[in-house]
Formats: sequence, C-alpha cells, structure tokens
Amino acid sequence: MESSKILSDISIKHLNFDSIDLKKSKLCIFISDYILAYAVCDMQDCVQRLKSYPLYGSSYLHDFGKLKDILDKDELLSSAYRFDDVSIALSGLLNTFVPHEFFDGSDLRQYFDFNLAPQHNVQLRCDEIRGFDYFNIYAIDHALTEVLDRSFEDYTLKHAQSVLLSSVLKDYLQPSARFSSRLIIHRESNHLDIFWLQAGKLQFINRFVYQSAEDFLYYVLSVIFGKRPSRYTYCPEMALIPQQKFYNLFSV
Repeated sequence: MESSKILSDISIKHLNFDSIDLKKSKLCIFISDYILAYAVCDMQDCVQRLKSYPLYGSSYLHDFGKLKDILDKDELLSSAYRFDDVSIALSGLLNTFVPHEFFDGSDLRQYFDFNLAPQHNVQLRCDEIRGFDYFNIYAIDHALTEVLDRSFEDYTLKHAQSVLLSSVLKDYLQPSARFSSRLIIHRESNHLDIFWLQAGKLQFINRFVYQSAEDFLYYVLSVIFGKRPSRYTYCPEMALIPQQKFYNLFSV
C-alpha cells in the first residue's frame, strides 16, 4: 500500500494464520486520529494477528480518503465480510456521560448539547456501560459512518471510552482487600483518559489533551491531589508521590 505505511504487523508464530477459518474469527478495529489498528482473534479471544497503520499530519477521523484507502486495500479489512464478528472502537469523538437514572434515549441531542457545543452533520449514538449505570453519548460524522457502512456489512460500533470502561469493569470492579480505591490511566499519543473508581463505583472520568511529558504529569497530579470530597480517598500508594523529585517541580 503505497499511500499508507505499516507500523507493525504481528502474527502468532506457532500458528498457521493462513489456515484460520475467518468465519469463526473476530475482527477488532481501533481508529483514532493518528492510528488505525486491528486484531484478529479466535472465538476464545486468543489473538492471532495484530496490525497497525500510523497517520502523520492528518486524521483518520477527518481524512476519510486515507481511511477508505486502507479499508479497501488491506488484505484482511477488505475481506471483513468473511469474519464472524466485527467490532470497531473510535477514539477522539466528542462525548458525554449520563447516569442511568437521568437517561431518556428518545432525545440524545438534549444531553449532548447541554454539555458540549452543538455539532452539525453528525449522528448521535450511545453506548450503555453496564455495571457502571452510565450511558456514553457521542457524535460521529455522517461521512465516517458512510465509509464504515460501505466497508462492513455488519459490525458493532462503540466509543473507545466505552470499551475502556468495560475493560476496567471486568478487571477492577471487585476491589482488593488492600485497596478500596483505584486510579486508572489510559494514554494515547496526544491525550490520556483518567478513571477513578471508589469501592467499584465510577467517581470520575475525563480526557486530557497533552503535548509534553510535563503536561501529562500535570494532569495526572492535578487529579490525584486536586480538591475532592473529604469522604473519598485515592489509592494509598498515591500518597508517596509528593516524596518524588519530579513532583517538586510542580510545587514551586
């Protein structure tokens, strides 16, 4: 593919990937501003292949020509209809969370416009975050939806934060006997997502855009040591951070 450079292409060595029945496999695709990556898994969620395409100076979420080029020419993505299951996670889309008790699915626009600037030429979707009792409402460009619909006959689409929260729920819902509070940080090339769980309940979630390591540390430390209700406590090990040298840089 001349117009798209491959960042990585990994196949499991002890498996003959060419012999895998794709009709019994899952295709999981992750699309953000700067990268398109996918994994092929068997029905037991064992990864068989990983591949990724970086994008410099543009955005997959806005440069639909670049996205379409990869979907058309990649050997597996262009045959996506052969997979038993196709799921797509989109990162970087504007979104807002609504508690289950306040949610009415008949009018997503009122929730979205209340928290974010009105968006035009977009389709509003929502993901239910089961276990956390939240709905994630997000906007996707109609043109992006058309590219995906043309490439895949049947697929599941979710916001990347919904996928992250589902993973967090699976791994961290039952707090250990030692720690009743957890802070989870997910980093991408230009932003980070911070989740705070207290006794298995979601207390805080936010996305921060950063341009340097200093930005990254600033946002993380601001969340950890920012103003919060006295009845809540963060992870005990976080109390050690002020003793570290780098923290003093932010205390001057």
